[in-house]
Amino acid sequence: MKRNFIKFYYDFFDKKIEDSALVVGLIGTMIFLAWFLSNTSATYKSNILEYNKNTSNTVVIDGKTYRVVFEELK
Repeated sequence: MKRNFIKFYYDFFDKKIEDSALVVGLIGTMIFLAWFLSNTSATYKSNILEYNKNTSNTVVIDGKTYRVVFEELK
């Protein structure tokens, strides 16, 4: 059974598709999309100004804490 599976694998990917890298790329894309679409805890914002309302916007550089504030300039 193991030999039949290996033979089927090589016949399918090498003879019918002729490019295994394409299949690996498609499988990688599917895995990435499954992770991305199932990320239910993500808090995506449609507008960068919304980040000021809900988050602390702090950055630590060399042990010092800075606050980042986005302002609309017109």
